[in-house]
Amino acid sequence: MSSNNGNKKGAKRLTEQNRLEIITKLSRPNPPSKRSLAREYNVDEKAVRQIWSKKDEIEQRSALMTNEARAKVFRQCKGQFPQIEDQLFTWIDAMRRANLTVAPSLAIEKAKQIAAALSIPEDDFKASWQWLQKFRARKGLQEVLLHGEGGEVDKNNPALLAQLDALYDIIKEYDPEQVYNMDETGLFYRQLPQYSLLMPNEDVSTVRGKKKIKDRVTLVVCANATGSHKISCALIGKAKSPACIKNRAWPVPYFSQNKAWMDKETCWKWFHEVFVPEVRRRTGRRVLLIMDNAPGHFEAFEEGNIRVVFFPPNVTSWKQPCDQGIIAALKKRVKYLYLRDVMDYYDQDEAQKEHKRAQAQRLPRGSAGAAFGNPAHLLDAANYVKRAWDAITSTTISNAWKKAEIIPTLVQDDSEEEDAEELSDGLVDELLQRLSNVNITEQEINEFIDCDNEDSIEYIEAIMEDVQGLVNSEAIENPNIESSVDETEASRSSIEEQVRFVGFHDLYEKILAVEDQIICEEFENGAGKDYDRIVSSFSVFQGHLRHLTNKVKERRVARMRQSTLHDAWN
Repeated sequence: MSSNNGNKKGAKRLTEQNRLEIITKLSRPNPPSKRSLAREYNVDEKAVRQIWSKKDEIEQRSALMTNEARAKVFRQCKGQFPQIEDQLFTWIDAMRRANLTVAPSLAIEKAKQIAAALSIPEDDFKASWQWLQKFRARKGLQEVLLHGEGGEVDKNNPALLAQLDALYDIIKEYDPEQVYNMDETGLFYRQLPQYSLLMPNEDVSTVRGKKKIKDRVTLVVCANATGSHKISCALIGKAKSPACIKNRAWPVPYFSQNKAWMDKETCWKWFHEVFVPEVRRRTGRRVLLIMDNAPGHFEAFEEGNIRVVFFPPNVTSWKQPCDQGIIAALKKRVKYLYLRDVMDYYDQDEAQKEHKRAQAQRLPRGSAGAAFGNPAHLLDAANYVKRAWDAITSTTISNAWKKAEIIPTLVQDDSEEEDAEELSDGLVDELLQRLSNVNITEQEINEFIDCDNEDSIEYIEAIMEDVQGLVNSEAIENPNIESSVDETEASRSSIEEQVRFVGFHDLYEKILAVEDQIICEEFENGAGKDYDRIVSSFSVFQGHLRHLTNKVKERRVARMRQSTLHDAWN
């Protein structure tokens, strides 16, 4: 491309795909200079710098666009109510990351709820279908909101088949040994069959009707087409440094994300810290990595003889190998291992249990998990995942690739599929045998195994709670919403002018940083015999602050709604 750096006349108008390419190139370990990228794309260097400074916004926006929309020139404009649109966009993005469909009617209803929370009168803001169309155009959403409305995917759609044929042509260029698929899935790592099994410290009178434990992690699963190479299964959790890992090592790669979701930053970390090193230890040949088009994934690219491509939208349920039995087999075995540890504890006599309790007292706080009669912690989950992933056979993996029918040389026969199903059923039979003295049915076991499937009610409810929490936190932290409250509180005393209150949310973040320091070995050694007393006092204070933080958030949202009612009466 000819250089036009510094000269706006004749400069190229960038498409969203161009912006993503620039971000991808600048995100690499040895990125090109911004000046060279400006020359390559025939734009001002200032434009490249602006793209880089807004990379998070661009990536979030483009994640909800179709490939066709990304290929068009796109310039974002503001609507009359940018706060509503920004919050609605955040909500849609979170829903998409959780693989939940968003129908237009649902988006309109959510926009009305956001407007009410912002005290915007209904007469001023009309969440109509016409407004929704303009909102989608402004945000580059196009027809994304319509995904999932039409029911089953039309597998005979010519456009879809053409996209699959293009993918097949790419796959043919690689040896099946060098073709990999990556996908992620949620896991409720602490949940047990409801009410049938109680932990030793639980009483039936206190748990009846109790909300199920839905502590969730995301598993990142990846393997090649022959099943001969399984990339280490990674975990994504919410905690940065959970107490259970103190003075211990993770058995699998672990990443933290505030909602335990896969986002682009985590995806890049997984690629550079897990996938690339493990692949390169095995081969120096050309490698193909196939992924779905989930919003938390990066863009297609080729780097260091590794090419990343994507499935077309809406085909993963029948074309992605990980969804053809690999993930199901992994999660079933993880839950089998957890339930087996729980039953091993139950099977011990009282003297053995007392010995276990004494051992747990000597362990660092938060380190005693399922083997000691407590709910599983993150390290338990990591160990279960490693053992389960190690047990998944190459036959199970290759059969899943054969079922997906994306590599012509891999063809499955009926006996192979039956063997995989028999192996899976065997785990359920063994669990039922172990639980013969407990009032539990095969249906309850299957519900326990399937509770975190992406189409289960429990999983959707858990994700919706995280999505709503994200939207609420952004609404409360928005300076435009809080400005009048902050101005009133800031004028109350001269002391507040000298020491400005950072807000309960930021204060709680600082307290979490203090907790990370307290659990360090150096702190424990320095505190000596006072360590347990300090930890106990800090835990009580932290609990009170957490409770107060949540109450303040609830009051602020309530004040917004009360203001709306007050305005309606006046």
